[in-house]
Amino acid sequence: MTTTHQRARPYVYLWTGEANSERIDLSDDVVSMQVSKPLDAPAGSWTIQLMPRQGTALSSLADVRRFAHLYRLIQPNHVVSLGFEEPGGIMLGLVDSVDKSRDLSGPQVAQSLTIRGRDLGKLLVQDDLIHASVTVDTYAEFRKKITEGLGADHPILVDLLGIWGPQGRDGTPAFEGKGVKEVVDFILDHAGSIELPALAAATGGTGKASDSIGTAGSITTWDDDRIYSDRPLFYQGSLWGFLWSVLDRDFYEARLDCRPKSHTTSGVPFVELIIRPKPFDEQEAQFVKVKELTGIGWDDLRTLVTDERYHTIPEDELLAESLGVTDADAASYYLITSEHDLIGNPSSMAEGLFYPLVDTFSAKRFGMRTLQSQLSLVSGDFASKVSAAGTEDTGEVTEAVRDKRGRLFNWNRTNPWYENGSIRVSGHDYYRPGDRVYLPWSLPKIVPSGHIEPGDGLHFYVAGVSWDWSFGGMFGVSLSLQRGHNSAVLAAIKERIRDDAPASNPDHFASS
Repeated sequence: MTTTHQRARPYVYLWTGEANSERIDLSDDVVSMQVSKPLDAPAGSWTIQLMPRQGTALSSLADVRRFAHLYRLIQPNHVVSLGFEEPGGIMLGLVDSVDKSRDLSGPQVAQSLTIRGRDLGKLLVQDDLIHASVTVDTYAEFRKKITEGLGADHPILVDLLGIWGPQGRDGTPAFEGKGVKEVVDFILDHAGSIELPALAAATGGTGKASDSIGTAGSITTWDDDRIYSDRPLFYQGSLWGFLWSVLDRDFYEARLDCRPKSHTTSGVPFVELIIRPKPFDEQEAQFVKVKELTGIGWDDLRTLVTDERYHTIPEDELLAESLGVTDADAASYYLITSEHDLIGNPSSMAEGLFYPLVDTFSAKRFGMRTLQSQLSLVSGDFASKVSAAGTEDTGEVTEAVRDKRGRLFNWNRTNPWYENGSIRVSGHDYYRPGDRVYLPWSLPKIVPSGHIEPGDGLHFYVAGVSWDWSFGGMFGVSLSLQRGHNSAVLAAIKERIRDDAPASNPDHFASS
């Protein structure tokens, strides 16, 4: 995706949701813009600064009146779309605050509005699941009054004990045995209480999260992960926290992001909650064989907006870089345990959740540094796992746990040799966290085994994106990058490990 011209200002549109109101174009009022989207964060953030339009050296009376009108018009939870190369190209957001400032000390009065907000992830952070404390005797009357006042489908009703969760095996609501996608769809459809007229005006529907945030095609798992705990049934806290009470942080990524609607000028992008396994499966980085199951591997990644394998960034777009290597994430002792007592079998040992793996090569180089993963999702036969017998390990659970441990090991073993850091480049709307970027001009580092022949540049994983622009300046993007490497780097690491390994253990690790 390339641009054929450089715009003077970003596209910024506002929806208030007031009756008969239209979209308000703020583009010519904007003098600066900053937008940030980190990976695995509940919500991206943005700030725009507005100043009175100036056709001449002095603001006209109409400019001043418009400026005062905007200050009184813009309110928290109004909807703003941001883009530079195209409308809605970066983000659809909700206003958090509006602040005005004036400086009367100079020859001219300087005034500005600063509008701050977050993307629609705000709906997942700001809305809480709560528990009502009622007795059995008062429950029926309590529920009746809530229903009469708020309606039979109001979110507060789902928090009353016994009715929270999709339908379980016995017909009663529960989360046990449900898949990740089922639970995420349920939480969006039933748990959000906020209804925003401005969101309805921009996207259509009711203004609820479920009408504006999609999940289709964005949730995949390697092995049909299932929930084996009733803990989500009693969760209290934000909707975003609830999602992470279901997912395993070491194996999944979650973020809310946008795809612009091509060939339109509406400024309303598609908004998606993207939950997916981390891209563990890079064939050249496998030290432990893992199952080839449905999921997203390193070589399967596609950029979110442009649907390419990676963004290629030419060196003439580079403005600054800061990259390096570190042993901060080096690990040598890998251990998987359970985050909760599994249904029907409270013994983690009996579930096969205590199989350590020791990287003997890394232990010699970096010490015995533990990487312990606590699993909420463990695949296997659900009926066997919840049976009263419970103490028999059928082998399926053990296999699944060892497979996840192998993925964790493959993902982390090479960390001390990967390049990490940040670069600042010429601005484009389409960069997203979770994309890959290719820097053809970046050469691999020298590793302890000796010199690596220069390769064809490095591939990185994008962990965060920040856009910035100010009037009179350029549109730039800062990318937080991880896992910078290429085939030459991986081959050199493997060679170093093989050279150091004893003949009896050429893999240089031990697993139980």
